[in-house]
Amino acid sequence: MRAFRQVLVARGFQFCDDGEEPERPQFAPAPPASAAPLEQLLLQGVEASSTDAPQQSIGCTLDGEAQSFWSSSGSQEPEAAEFLLYKLRSPLCLLRHVQITVFRAGYQWGAPLYPPSYVSFQAGPSPWSLAPPALKFPVAATDAVQTFPLPADLPLGRYLRINLHGKRQKQLQDMQFYHAIQSVEAFGRQLSAGEAASLRGWLTRQPAPLPLPGVLPTHAAAGALGQVLLAREACLAPEGANGATGPAGPRGKQGAKGATGVAGPAGATGPAGADGSPGPAGPAGPTGADGPTGPAGSDGIVGYLRVIGKSTGCQAGTAFTALCIANAECPVGYGVTGCGCFFNSPVDCTRQEWAAIGSSSATVGDESTDTAAMDSRMAVLDAAAQALWPPLEDEAAAAAAAGDAAAAELLAAAGASPDVLAKVLDTVETRLPAEARRELHMLLRLLASRWGSMLLLGRAAFSGGFMPSPFTALPLEQREAVLLSWATGSDMRMRKGSSGVARDTERPPAPAPAALAAEAAVAAALADLSVHDGSPGSAAGAGAALAAKGMRVAWPGDGGAPAAALMARERAQLAIQCDVVIVGSGAGGGPAAANLASSGLRVVVLEKAGFVPARDTTLQEGEAFGSMYEQGGILSSEDGTVSVLAGATLGGGTRVNWCASFKTPPHVRREWAEQHGLPAFASPEYDAALEAVCSRLTVHTGYKHSATCSTLSKGLQGVGVHCGEVPRNCLTDDCGGYCSLGCARGYKQDAVNTWLADACQAGARIITGAWAERVLLEPHSGEGTAGTAGIAAGGGPQRRKRVAGVLVLAGSAASPLRLVVQAPVVISSAGSLHSPALLLRSRITCRGNVGANLRLHPCTCVNGVFPEGHLAAPAAPTGGAPDLEDLAGIAAASAGTAGTAAGATAAPAPGGQPEGEEQQRRRLDMLPSRSTGAGSVRGWEGTLMSIFSNQVGDWEGGGYGSLLYTPSVHPGLFAAAAPWVGGADFKEVMLRFKDCCTVLVLVRDSGCGRVAIDRSGRPRIHYTLAPADEASMLRGMELGLRSLAAAGASAVITCLNSPSGRFVFGSPAQDGGAAGGAAQAGGGAAPAGTSAGGGDAAFEAFLGGVAEAGVPPLQMAQFSAHQMGTCRLGADPATSALDPSGECWEVAGLYCADGSTFPTPTGVNPMITIESISYMLTKRLAAELAAAKGGAAKSGGSSGAGGPTGGQQATPAAGGAKL
Repeated sequence: MRAFRQVLVARGFQFCDDGEEPERPQFAPAPPASAAPLEQLLLQGVEASSTDAPQQSIGCTLDGEAQSFWSSSGSQEPEAAEFLLYKLRSPLCLLRHVQITVFRAGYQWGAPLYPPSYVSFQAGPSPWSLAPPALKFPVAATDAVQTFPLPADLPLGRYLRINLHGKRQKQLQDMQFYHAIQSVEAFGRQLSAGEAASLRGWLTRQPAPLPLPGVLPTHAAAGALGQVLLAREACLAPEGANGATGPAGPRGKQGAKGATGVAGPAGATGPAGADGSPGPAGPAGPTGADGPTGPAGSDGIVGYLRVIGKSTGCQAGTAFTALCIANAECPVGYGVTGCGCFFNSPVDCTRQEWAAIGSSSATVGDESTDTAAMDSRMAVLDAAAQALWPPLEDEAAAAAAAGDAAAAELLAAAGASPDVLAKVLDTVETRLPAEARRELHMLLRLLASRWGSMLLLGRAAFSGGFMPSPFTALPLEQREAVLLSWATGSDMRMRKGSSGVARDTERPPAPAPAALAAEAAVAAALADLSVHDGSPGSAAGAGAALAAKGMRVAWPGDGGAPAAALMARERAQLAIQCDVVIVGSGAGGGPAAANLASSGLRVVVLEKAGFVPARDTTLQEGEAFGSMYEQGGILSSEDGTVSVLAGATLGGGTRVNWCASFKTPPHVRREWAEQHGLPAFASPEYDAALEAVCSRLTVHTGYKHSATCSTLSKGLQGVGVHCGEVPRNCLTDDCGGYCSLGCARGYKQDAVNTWLADACQAGARIITGAWAERVLLEPHSGEGTAGTAGIAAGGGPQRRKRVAGVLVLAGSAASPLRLVVQAPVVISSAGSLHSPALLLRSRITCRGNVGANLRLHPCTCVNGVFPEGHLAAPAAPTGGAPDLEDLAGIAAASAGTAGTAAGATAAPAPGGQPEGEEQQRRRLDMLPSRSTGAGSVRGWEGTLMSIFSNQVGDWEGGGYGSLLYTPSVHPGLFAAAAPWVGGADFKEVMLRFKDCCTVLVLVRDSGCGRVAIDRSGRPRIHYTLAPADEASMLRGMELGLRSLAAAGASAVITCLNSPSGRFVFGSPAQDGGAAGGAAQAGGGAAPAGTSAGGGDAAFEAFLGGVAEAGVPPLQMAQFSAHQMGTCRLGADPATSALDPSGECWEVAGLYCADGSTFPTPTGVNPMITIESISYMLTKRLAAELAAAKGGAAKSGGSSGAGGPTGGQQATPAAGGAKL
């Protein structure tokens, strides 16, 4: 073996143990020996960052076998880092040192070692709540046991993470770097039960609730606690010796009785006081039995916690240890302790939960498979659901007596069924980002324990006894009060919902023939990789599936393949080649694919989601959101203030949008041309693109208005303001009302039924289940190559890189299939969330402009409750297709009735609406009587969004205002936006769902946010409503409320979680409380001339209160269905990511064609604008690419660009475009 080693060294192969060792830093002296013996604390291995083979797992480091070891996966770079995570034996462990043995591979030539260069250590109460590493320790290249003394400020913890920095040894077989560790041991001590008991007793005696975790220091207090404990151990022995002279040592536990007076020699010494819970720490002398109670008689660990609390200015150490005790007591027992110190506030954990419950398929998952853990979480969810949706037996009996069986059933229902709760857990587990999922797990675990509930709820956790109760054991009224405090407080928004409100779903037996034909063309050109992974057999199956669709597949063994170098660099199992790869299949990707494929180019479209044909749509909210929306419909901004709806299916947002098809408004086109240096938007070229898109989508007006749209039209005309028709892309004039759940009838002209069908018939191919991990780059000389020569020539800085293709991951996240799509042109049409994320993962920032300038068109809603028969004489349709520039002109006489700015609204008169407890007591009186009919509005039926108003859109000014629409309304979405001020009240609101007309207020936002990526590369949304946009939203809300009143509403309701957000016309409580008791003119339903026109003092006072309340974050529902601007076009590389042709300023051959290209928001539904921009840019690009190829692509396209031939690959013609 030694001879082999010498031969290998002679040939240049290096062994890490032959070189010089890294210099060891000078460590602080080891802490003094503990009075208690040290023990091995590692209980089990939890996770390794990677594992080379199942038989080399982290558990092998604990089994003590000589030839057993953990091995990392291989990597090309020696700087690669790994980690090992272990669980300790107790929630309260104090670590002293760690011993590591590096594995020597005696079975390999030269018997190499695989050590890291350095190690560092982190400890903490949970896997995601660990102290930052304080020091790196060098590791010797030896298989002897190496001991690493841990610094004194390493916090207490339940978990230990060992970070392995740098890989020093290559493996000869594959020339990749590895780590291999034979054994790991950690030594220290567990804190005693007596110490924990003294802490528990002290915590219960605190007069005030503990501070919320969000305001606590994180690991500083824990480190201080560790230092104090070590110091205490160091002085235990001498203090014990002094105390041993007195016979009263056994009475040391009776400090409250004065057993340890000042006369004892130990009573005056040592930070532990004379009466610490361990007897030897401070026993009294012979005369101490009758002494007065010492001032430190209740100390022990608690005394040190008080010291820490004083030094940090809060009870940080107390809170940290309270969490540890909660972890020890909680039946869940997995990582509870990290919660309080590490998430921003306890309320952040639940924002996705309640939004998910609002869609009836909501849930929270768990990394643990422990049955008790799952039961505990289910119990907390069930307790919350019971409070959100309590049984109302008396009301149910009254409804049953009145013959309203449906209302009786809903009122008697309690909480949620186990099936729904299980869906909640499953959906959030699979949809939420890892960080949000972990936070939610921690919240549920804390609420399941006494001490966690006390930490989060304070005094509310006590229900008549001296001990706190877990949230699940609190009375129903107390649980509802807790949720109400969160829902109306500034720290939280509770999103809630109902699965018990029924609506009819009339689904046709089959989609339209044209839709079936289009979907058949798409399906014939589509390969789905979601069922494949990185295993050899599965990769082979994926290659066969791609080849069967006519794509040219290369394998790692194809040495002469052009993609061989890329496959080797990216460790890919497969590669395909094409002329253009398009990432995304929605409003941007569809026109791009059609234009480029029709020019004879080989086009591959990548879609991360799946394909849901029309015949497979169920028109059920839970299933539609789960299969066709980002994160199952529970995506939100990082602060939880804005819920974000975005399509995630083949066809993207066009598949689930509401059909509104506005052309780009003229004032927006002028702004882009004049202020952003983009004259094309004021040119006939863009006019032609708009016309081509509208023609292909059959955009028109003249639809039959639904009751919701007719109600809004009636109200707008009653107020005397602008009212127009919305152009739509639906083939039927009588829409079914389920556009947001997928068009089961196939009449919607989405990207699948139009552009993608055209592209596939021209030879394009589609791959679904394909996550575009990053754009592959290579050096660029700047001279241009075939296909990109002359594009954006002379504009902007020289591009030093160019695209080589896209790396695609598919299938299992643990072992994904790695596919290289090699192409000289890459078009990102992944939308304003995923396009910047793709570029950022590829380390393309464009001077910080990638991800910046995020616009969301923030929305909120106002609702009107209407009596039966209010549309006996509905408003007539408003006529043909409007010209948007003409719509901006508003009659001066009507402008004053609804143009009141937020700051100029009439202020509430003295003696206005009562507040506080009285207001909450009256909240059930703030709703009109329930109707017993089928519903006066039935907002889920008929054409969606066919009426709008730009009255407060400011289209003749700066263009930054708000529009009024009627949105898609189904029970889950309605419940998610409806105000929650108590369980009984919420049921009453839901019972009025069938009588509600919902008006959407959409703001053209002047403020902007940013899209960033998290550690896993997924997009994260950072956005806050700007003050100017809040004022625009309030103006829109006021006009919406006035219009609903003018249409005859008996009550109006905003989305504010407060009774002050609703007004009942004819209510003595409200009418008498405004303007000194002014009477409501007209009684029941508000007459249009008084309530809307400004003649009613009570209603005007209510509107003033709405303006004064504003749009408080986390207390009023806000959402977004449009995301724009994160890779915007521009003439200046300092302020944009793309040049005027759509090419990235930094990378040649990389384009964007989607909503991310918008310089500013449009203020209207952006689908037509997205498709028109994509159409214009890719028409140019297709011509240039075809010209660069000398017409070869076009001449050969007919032979190889046809549809698939039954899975057999045709022989391409010379110079053809066969995939």
